[in-house]
Amino acid sequence: MSAFFEFQGANYLGYISDESGTSADIDVLIDQKTGDALEALLTGYLKPETFLGIAGMKIFRDDIYGRLRTVFMADHKAYKRLGYYKTFPQNDFGVMMLNTFGAPLVNIPAIRAKFDERMKEEMVKPLQRVVEKTGV
Repeated sequence: MSAFFEFQGANYLGYISDESGTSADIDVLIDQKTGDALEALLTGYLKPETFLGIAGMKIFRDDIYGRLRTVFMADHKAYKRLGYYKTFPQNDFGVMMLNTFGAPLVNIPAIRAKFDERMKEEMVKPLQRVVEKTGV
């Protein structure tokens, strides 16, 4: 729940449940939470973003850019206007060309077999260099 509020740019101040006791107890909790919200508003306080909020926003952004764009066109236009796509990796022309022309090649059985054979080695190669530098 806190991630949802984070990627909306809002403060998650907690929740109040009817399991908290009597109606009077719940009224006190609502008053306290209202005071917390008012104080945050007046001081301009916004809780720092965490991984949950940032990742949630990126996942939602990716969906709006991709499969949900047709249904949520207004959101897509707003995301473009607000700059949400600026850090979007799919805007990399080289990657788009690689995916457009390279992906079909990888589906050719002989190429796929070679690709699968070397995948782990190639994924570890950059990390191996770092490990070798440490002397471990």
